[in-house]
Amino acid sequence: MSAEPPPVLAGRWTFPLLLLAATLAVYAPALLNGFVWDDTALVLRDPFIRSWRLIPAGFGHFLFADATAADFYRPMQRLLFTFDYAVFAFAPWGYHLMSVLLHGTAAVTLWFLLLEFTGRVRRERRVAGAAALLWVIHPLHTSAVTYVAGSADLLAAVFGFAALKATFLAGRAVSRQSRLVLAGLAALGFLAAMLSKESGAMFLVVALLWLALERKWRRFLWGTGIALAVLAVYLACRLTAVHEPAPSFSGPVPASERPVRMVQALGEYARLVIAPVDLHMERELAQGGAGLLQMAGGGLVLAGFLLWLRWAWRHRPAAVPLLGAGALAFLPISNLFSLNAPIAEHWLYVPLAFLLGAAAVSLARVRSRVLATALCCWAVLLAARTFARQFDWRDERIFVERTIAAGGDSARMWMSLAGVETRAGHLPAARRAAEHALELAPGHPFGRLRLASIAILEKKYDEARALLDQLESEPFFASERLVNLAAIAKAEHPSDYLQLLRRASERKPEDWSLQKRYLGSLAQAGLGGEARARLASVVARQPYRAESWLLLGQFLEAEDQPELARRAYEEAARRDVHLETDRISRPPDSP
Repeated sequence: MSAEPPPVLAGRWTFPLLLLAATLAVYAPALLNGFVWDDTALVLRDPFIRSWRLIPAGFGHFLFADATAADFYRPMQRLLFTFDYAVFAFAPWGYHLMSVLLHGTAAVTLWFLLLEFTGRVRRERRVAGAAALLWVIHPLHTSAVTYVAGSADLLAAVFGFAALKATFLAGRAVSRQSRLVLAGLAALGFLAAMLSKESGAMFLVVALLWLALERKWRRFLWGTGIALAVLAVYLACRLTAVHEPAPSFSGPVPASERPVRMVQALGEYARLVIAPVDLHMERELAQGGAGLLQMAGGGLVLAGFLLWLRWAWRHRPAAVPLLGAGALAFLPISNLFSLNAPIAEHWLYVPLAFLLGAAAVSLARVRSRVLATALCCWAVLLAARTFARQFDWRDERIFVERTIAAGGDSARMWMSLAGVETRAGHLPAARRAAEHALELAPGHPFGRLRLASIAILEKKYDEARALLDQLESEPFFASERLVNLAAIAKAEHPSDYLQLLRRASERKPEDWSLQKRYLGSLAQAGLGGEARARLASVVARQPYRAESWLLLGQFLEAEDQPELARRAYEEAARRDVHLETDRISRPPDSP
């Protein structure tokens, strides 16, 4: 770590503007993209982003309120989407623009942070800027930037880098008051990073590591106290939030296999950093000969990292804290701990920032035209690859098909393709995709459910029933199974249809899409009074949902209760900034 403080940066905004311009240039095509995959759940179906009044409720719930439950507590991401919705409603370009700007902001913040390790030498500051530029244009980050749902990584990086910078500034502050203010800002930054994404906690660990390397133990003790306070606040928020545990369909990886998987993943990540060619979601560890190559590559990378650390300790001490930060940031994604996937490109978002910074500090004094030319050529190739990668996210079909074509042919992707084909009305193609998904993951409950729904649309009811019977022992799928059985009953035994839907809705009373379907069926059956009474109980349990208040107003209007309907519409408008009371009152032709 440099012993000299960085220079005063007042008026020196040329390079930050260059970083922002580079970000906008390589990610410009993203503004033409739509919402894909989890974007629909986090943006289109999340009731908590519709109004500023719902921010406290958003902090009190985990993500995926109206989708399959997940163990993600990220209220800062929801807060970002609340702002996006207020400004852009459901226009995808606005959400993409905010992600691109956040990525550029993270790069600028990273550059300011790296200046803490370069001192006053202009050449070293430029090399640090080059590291930030390479980081901002690297195509590995498209799954965090171009994918709206990946914005949690961007937020965590912005807050984490800023908090680390504030930690440095607090250490150099002259007055006690300035130190306290900067320490408070750092604490808020660390907390915001954790509330953006769970891995944001690593910024706290990195800060403590850096304080320990400085051997200023009084500051280290103060930092430890602040870290414990931040962690306590975070846990108080997370542990009191409404949370339905995520379903698990596979057991944990045995502890004996995890170090091997770590080395293999390290080899694959290193390859992707150097040559980001076959980028895609849903990346698995290779098997057979390719797996052995990954392990060999990972072993070489690990040995090289240790040698680099030893060399830096002796010759470039300023690189040591950045190398340690990169290792710490990699630890949660290393496969030493349980993960929902072996490898994900966006997980390297923060580790790569620290490693590129360490490389910049290590090479700052090297004068080589060959190296400079090679890095420039690499940067041009990275920028071109990032620009081209934006078109892989244009819409749901393109995203899924190109992911599969690039090698991400997991069962989940084939099930997603089956859904795309089903919505397009291409049932034979949907069946082929669903059957292939089950070949990749035999007996997978989601695959069986997808194939059963396709069979129902094809009017192959016996096949659908057989598939649904296989899900009878899966409690998590009980309501979905009943919904599909209701669809069969509607065609064969209409008298059983409502009863099956009622049982499904009682199984999952918090599932709004299921409740809405049942309420609509009641209204169509001429049972509007029963539907309104049931809807009132739903509203009482989930008063934050604008759509349920709107539907209640329509029911009340149909029952000729205009005053109560007006109040329901007002409540709906309070929970959705894009609803206006005088424009939503209308006859409920269909709930």
